[in-house]
Amino acid sequence: MQAIANHPRVSAAFLGLGTLIAAVTIGVERAEAGTLNACVAIKGTKKRPHGSLRLVTHLSKCNQHEEGIAWSTGGLAGPKGDTGESGPVGATGPAGPAGPTGDDGPTGPTGDTGPTGPAGASLAGYEQVTGIGSSTESTAECAEGKVVLGGGFEMTGHSASDVVHVNRATADDTWSVHVTGGSAQVTAYAICATP
Repeated sequence: MQAIANHPRVSAAFLGLGTLIAAVTIGVERAEAGTLNACVAIKGTKKRPHGSLRLVTHLSKCNQHEEGIAWSTGGLAGPKGDTGESGPVGATGPAGPAGPTGDDGPTGPTGDTGPTGPAGASLAGYEQVTGIGSSTESTAECAEGKVVLGGGFEMTGHSASDVVHVNRATADDTWSVHVTGGSAQVTAYAICATP
């Protein structure tokens, strides 16, 4: 408690404060939060004996026959408390959205030249064989020991009614052609080589 005025009569008022507060009139306006203001009579009258006290909202309300005093309603700050325990670990949050695509990186240096590959297998004994046969059928056969790799045909004197029914290898060493529907002359060809 701190008094604003240091007056002998004010000090005397504090000595009897326990008794004087009991005599304060009920219904006095509330003072500023955290502070009590009062006016102490320094000159007694019939209605206000010397040393009597009345609470006021502000010390400016004390008259010339009173001394103003004020004191705090709060105590001193207590010591700092101990640090509390750590709370539990929170749940893992959801994954954030995917970030934007980054820029393309620079072109890397040219790699070293690779080693030369092995030589490919040679095509030994390659030859084209002309077929024999009738006007609408022809067969080209490879020489002994060779196989047919592909083939085809040549057709002369054909008309719109001529239809090629066969144009394929009919054995490992034979290419055959067969035409129907007209009077075309057909000759088969075979591509042969040694396997």
